[in-house]
Amino acid sequence: MNEIRRTVIPLEIIDLDDNGVHLLIVAKIGRRAKINLLIDTGASKSVFDSELFADYVNDISDEDEIKSTGIGSGEITSKKANLYNLTVGKFKFDDYELVLMDLSHINKMYSNFTDKKIWGLLGGDFLAKHNAIINYKSKSLIIFNETSIKS
Repeated sequence: MNEIRRTVIPLEIIDLDDNGVHLLIVAKIGRRAKINLLIDTGASKSVFDSELFADYVNDISDEDEIKSTGIGSGEITSKKANLYNLTVGKFKFDDYELVLMDLSHINKMYSNFTDKKIWGLLGGDFLAKHNAIINYKSKSLIIFNETSIKS
């Protein structure tokens, strides 16, 4: 039997001056207390910083290099990998497939607005899979996860 579980994750809204806002959540990886992830509804795939996540991934695929583009970043080479021990809200992901790339340009840009280091971007793949709801009024991200329960 499967059960749908819901978790509510607090959102921080980062004001980008007259350029709008971006959404940030705090997650946990490994034994590290906190990492900052941006919510990026325009990204088709979640991406994580290759340098910051070097100690938390396995099965990095050199064969599956991906050419990616983003606003103002030009073409970037990225690689697929599996991330272990990521916790978002109440949900722990032990084998999460992701894309690794150099996000130093993101951190350089964000240094103008916040002192927080950005570890990655949760994209449409994660948001769609977990039927995410972004609630600006309550400043929360709500995600759903199907879990198996023993009868």
